[in-house]
Order: sequence, then C-alpha cells, then structure tokens
Amino acid sequence: MIRKGELKVGDKLPKEADLAREIGVGRSSLREGMKILAAYGVVEPRQGEGTFIVDNTAQCISEFMGFFPDKENLDNFIELRRVIEVGNIISIYNQLDPVTIKTLEKTVAALKEDRSVDDYVAADMEFHSILLSYTGNPMLRQINIMIEAMRKDLLYRLFCHREILEDAYTAHTEILAALKAQDFNGCVAAVVGHIDTTKDHTRKIAREYR
Repeated sequence: MIRKGELKVGDKLPKEADLAREIGVGRSSLREGMKILAAYGVVEPRQGEGTFIVDNTAQCISEFMGFFPDKENLDNFIELRRVIEVGNIISIYNQLDPVTIKTLEKTVAALKEDRSVDDYVAADMEFHSILLSYTGNPMLRQINIMIEAMRKDLLYRLFCHREILEDAYTAHTEILAALKAQDFNGCVAAVVGHIDTTKDHTRKIAREYR
C-alpha cells in the first residue's frame, strides 16, 4: 500500500483489527509485521494516538550499521562526504536556478552574521542539503539523511571555534561563486578544498570525542 502510494508519510493506519481483516492475516501476524516495519523506520507507534507512516528508514539503517558520530568514524565520514559532494557538484554545477542561488546566498550570509551556533549549524546544513537534493535523486536524499546526525554533531563541535567558522564562510563563499559562474573546475576545486579543510579541522578537534 505504501509502494502504491495508497499510504503516505503522516497517514494514520487503521485500527489493528480492521487492518488485519483488510490484509487478510491474523492479529498476531500483523503485530509481528508491524514490529519489523517499526525497526525499519517505516511505521511509528505513538502512545494514545495510533500507528503512523514515517520516513525514518535512513536513520534506522545508519544506526543499525553502527554509523554513530564518534572518533572512529570521523575520517570515513569525511571521505564519504567527499565522494558524495564532489559527484553531486559535477551533476548540478550549471543547473541551479536564480531562486536557488538566492537561497544559497542567504545561508552563506548567515555564517558571517552575529548569530548562535544553532543558526550556523542550520545554515551550513541547509546549504549542503539544497545542493544534494537538487537532482531530485531519492537515493542521494536517503544517503544524505543517513549521515545527517553525524554531520550535525560534527558541525556543533567545529563551529564552537571562531576560526573554523570563518573558514567555513570562506569555503561556502567560494563554492557559491563557482556555482554562479557555472565554472566546472572551480566548483570541483572549491568543494574539494572545503572537504580538505574540514578534514584538517576535524582531526584537530578529534580529542573532544570520547
């Protein structure tokens, strides 16, 4: 029903007895199936409300595979970002529309303004999410969701340091300038430079991880 689009994210499932009857299975079998779907992040039981369709599959898989924001995963995470973001910028470097460019400009400007760390983290994540979602590739979107928790945790640790935040502003400014110019080589170089700098900063703050 989900695959056919009959059930969408946010929809509430029918009562257990009604759903079991509709599917044609016993209630005990239905409960077991629901436990599996909940573990996969497809449904979410809510106390006193019922069971709802959700889209938490990527997070559940990431946690199941042990991809937690810890010291051991940092280098692997950065290199995964390199593969994803360089590949993505190659696909979109000359495709962005003026409205998207304007939105990116706002996120970059936020990194220079006097704001909270929460705002800086949100701006950085929005910038990269916009770029990674631009192709409309659902698989790329799910991969981005998988690494979202690790990205956010790392950004909070990085942006506590003023010099790192300033480097982030410079890097995002360079990426944006290359995108505006539709400069293929400039885009790739800017993203690679950003990842390299982030990797250096990450190694410096690695001792903060326990």
